Amino acid sequence: MTEDEFFKNHPLPIVLPGMVEVAMLDVRNWSPDRRIEYARAHAETFASTSDTLLFGSKTKGEAGALAGKLATVIACMSFQPGGVRVFGCHWKSFDSDSGEIIPASSLVEPSSDDFATLFPTAQEP
Repeated sequence: MTEDEFFKNHPLPIVLPGMVEVAMLDVRNWSPDRRIEYARAHAETFASTSDTLLFGSKTKGEAGALAGKLATVIACMSFQPGGVRVFGCHWKSFDSDSGEIIPASSLVEPSSDDFATLFPTAQEP
């Protein structure tokens, strides 16, 4: 599967941004140490189960559970200084300059290129 085919045919690029935003609200009250520990603890999970995340599983709900963990890891990483850029989107929950948590209404900072990647326009036949 090419990258273009993935973004056109796979549900993950469509649902992941919303899942990450919800996860950011969930983890915003965690301590910084807890967020870092969660992200570290699940890093190995994605290294060994990425095929399930991308192509599904015979076990019902397994890919969805992995997507939820991925969203939570991205949310945890968004609280690090500078945030995190993953899959063409930049998530940032912490303002390094002020030391304040960014309000939920401005958690995701997509660029026009991000939207072009996530939501490609239909091609004329």
